[in-house]
Amino acid sequence: MTGALGRTQVEIGDWPSSRFLNNTYRAIREAGLERNVAELEAFGFTVLPSSLSSDIVRRTQTSILAVAERRWGRKLDISNDENLEGRLPGTPLLTNLLFEDVIFEKLLMAEKPLLLIRYMMGESVKLNSVSSHIKAGNADGLHLHADAANGIPSPLPPYSCFANLTYVLTDYTRNGGALAMVPGSHRRCRQPSPLEAGMSRGHESPEAIPIEAKAGDVVIWHGNTWHGAFPRNERGIRMNLIFAFCRQFIETQELIKGRVPPEAWERHKDDPLFAGLMGEYSYHGWRTEKDFEHANPRQYQAGTDWHA
Repeated sequence: MTGALGRTQVEIGDWPSSRFLNNTYRAIREAGLERNVAELEAFGFTVLPSSLSSDIVRRTQTSILAVAERRWGRKLDISNDENLEGRLPGTPLLTNLLFEDVIFEKLLMAEKPLLLIRYMMGESVKLNSVSSHIKAGNADGLHLHADAANGIPSPLPPYSCFANLTYVLTDYTRNGGALAMVPGSHRRCRQPSPLEAGMSRGHESPEAIPIEAKAGDVVIWHGNTWHGAFPRNERGIRMNLIFAFCRQFIETQELIKGRVPPEAWERHKDDPLFAGLMGEYSYHGWRTEKDFEHANPRQYQAGTDWHA
């Protein structure tokens, strides 16, 4: 076993007690993400600035708008909110985006954001959904909530059962309807009460702060962290791309396991991380007795440790 103390920092060994975390944390240190880990622990969220080039931002915007236009039957202009008026109340949500364009797969597998997700969620993390909020001018705020609302009663577990990784695709500003966050709320281990959750215009929570970020930034947060959005008082569209994650014992919002296209498997063959995100190591979903008899050892790993 490697000694614990290096000259300036702890040298991470192959410690049995943290066997599911050692390699992930080494990679986090090598990637320069320890500050982000500290922010996740202390405040329940962190930001990775300038994670996407302007070209990738435009490519992702274009792909999302194309999906929205096809599904909604209306031409959209990112600088014009009138073409969304009356479409849906609040902020329309596009779901099931992962296999609409290979760019979404590439962003899912980006190394640095995914390292932070694996730190919070463990090696058995699954992809929960891939979606985009398209917020038009004059949209009201989104009430504060914790993502761990999927059937988990309070008190919520202190470890993250859900996690959110959001690519900012248009600048987030307070006046433009930015993401709202309540720092440190993940430690409350409960949902906000109706009196605490308000974010409607003129009645925004005094605890909520705006996450003012640039297009290309990534915002990542713990599933217990209270978040929502401020009202949008500007014209045009606010866009993002949201990857949500959950632990193995939770049913995913989108049906992913067993529905991955063959061409996607070909693109990610021999990649156990992608297979795990697609739910292939999940213990659940038996179709025959063979699924039980020939279970992958990874299926028994989840839940043995916070980072397993």
